Amino acid sequence: MPTTSGDCAFESVRGAFNTQVGPGGRMNEAEESAHPEKKPEPKASGFQKPPCPPRGPATSSGLCDGDGHVWSAIRAFEQILDAIPNDRASLEALSNTYEQIGDLAKAKPYMLRLANVLMEEGDVEETRALIPHVTKYATDDPTAQKVLSRMKELC
Repeated sequence: MPTTSGDCAFESVRGAFNTQVGPGGRMNEAEESAHPEKKPEPKASGFQKPPCPPRGPATSSGLCDGDGHVWSAIRAFEQILDAIPNDRASLEALSNTYEQIGDLAKAKPYMLRLANVLMEEGDVEETRALIPHVTKYATDDPTAQKVLSRMKELC
């Protein structure tokens, strides 16, 4: 998966979110000019920013800056998946972000969903690149083992 070491979880999520939805959660300029009647009203506060959890991996790793930006981005990507369940960028961003904050239990289902989407779409190159990431979940999880086996068969 295209993640560089040292990337901040928030920056990777924000970048993918801006690519998917546009900066600030609005339509991008091309969509706004193509559909001026759909131009959203500007909001004063944007997304609701939940407070950071009092303890846990996010605060101990320094990823939470008090405004809850990481958690807001996670919620935004989860909302995208509610509307577009097989959105590759959102699945990847959520899996990477949860891994970076140390919540592998939440990262795993997104990683496995991404693997299934890639295989369903027949994307052999991206499936091959994802194998090392799925392998770490397959050691003690029968579902992940089945997904990994299918990935290897495809590649």
